[in-house]
Amino acid sequence: MLQKHEFFYDALSDAIYAMDDRHGAGRKHFSRVMGYRGPNAHIMLSSALSMKNNEANLKRINIDQLTEALDEMDEDIRRDALEKIVNHWGLGICESRAERADPDVMRVVSVLLDLGSRHGGLEQAVRDAIEDGHIDKEEAKAIKRETFALRKLAKVIEVMMEGIDEREI
Repeated sequence: MLQKHEFFYDALSDAIYAMDDRHGAGRKHFSRVMGYRGPNAHIMLSSALSMKNNEANLKRINIDQLTEALDEMDEDIRRDALEKIVNHWGLGICESRAERADPDVMRVVSVLLDLGSRHGGLEQAVRDAIEDGHIDKEEAKAIKRETFALRKLAKVIEVMMEGIDEREI
């Protein structure tokens, strides 16, 4: 039997927690949306999202369930979940072309400032990880998270600059 992919289940679980925090729509709500039925539907969803190796969580989330869950999420949480999933392959999600027309200077400045702080966050995560001479799972996750955030901001800047004619710079 194939193993579950942790990045996928972590992203979906984090999104459901975020929806619960923001809108009060947690596992009970999403269990119905994703097709689980009965008084223990939220437990079935929790078991399906679990990465523990036991007989109770062998069933995987299918693409239809993912689609239903994503349709139910607000735009920010949906984008975060999808970014976490595609980040596994080193890809990123870009803003739509409509959002990159005529970039606002203060937005560019804000993104660049955030980029600088993310670079410092990545540097610190690497320093913390190599301090003891061994990179454990949590340290690797922290480095990966900071690298993704840095790459995401760089992509945002790249997309913002595509709308500017080079003669105008």
